[in-house]
Amino acid sequence: MPAIANRPRGGELEGSPVLKIRPVRVVFFDAAETLFRTRGSVGNIYLSLARKYGSKASANQLDGAFFDVFKKQPPPVLPAGTSSDVKLQIEKAWWRDVVHQVFSSAGMMKDFDAYFEEVYDVFKGSQGWELFPESLDVLSRLKEKGYRTGLITNFDTRVLDVLRALGIDRYLDSKTLSSEAGAAKPDPAIFKKAVESLGVLPSEAVHVGDSMSDDVRGALSSGLQAVLLDRHRLFKPSKNFVTIESLTELLDYLE
Repeated sequence: MPAIANRPRGGELEGSPVLKIRPVRVVFFDAAETLFRTRGSVGNIYLSLARKYGSKASANQLDGAFFDVFKKQPPPVLPAGTSSDVKLQIEKAWWRDVVHQVFSSAGMMKDFDAYFEEVYDVFKGSQGWELFPESLDVLSRLKEKGYRTGLITNFDTRVLDVLRALGIDRYLDSKTLSSEAGAAKPDPAIFKKAVESLGVLPSEAVHVGDSMSDDVRGALSSGLQAVLLDRHRLFKPSKNFVTIESLTELLDYLE
């Protein structure tokens, strides 16, 4: 598998260094906003259930409140060996706190507990999530080409239900979750656990994700190669990692 040069993108200076992707055996992916996305905005999904509970908030208010709250909340990291029941309780309590803060800011409803139970379940499957158009094809083609694939995510354990609901669980050889690894991205410990789970060296793997800090910097600091999925062209190209706008482009670099 020869190395492929990073293709120029808007804003790249002529004569800038040409990035090479070294051959790899494993391709790891982030989960949300990389392989799949919410089925509509978070605000609209929240609102679709909140109206019947008396919330007067708008979808825009809920979107804004959610992102303000979510970015301030570190993901729950549990010690290795935590039982499944305890893990689920902690994860659910973490999300209850997030959603409660959202509605406390945007407009609380009657019977928040009943509302939370309902909205929490929405994000367990395809009612709340959908694949990006190219995700299934890319995963399938990677398997056909002989690559092993895996997931490295700070998503809670509901991600396992989401993967099954969206039909991509069988394309992933490993799933490394922060709640099970005892560390969250960008901590090198979660990347170390992921590569060990597939019996490869960090240099034999590349990680693809949409977060500069969690995915790109986390992977690079752990010895993996990194690919930034920048669907909206928010970042400048770099000599340290490949930038793509669609997962389909990843296949070009792995030929």
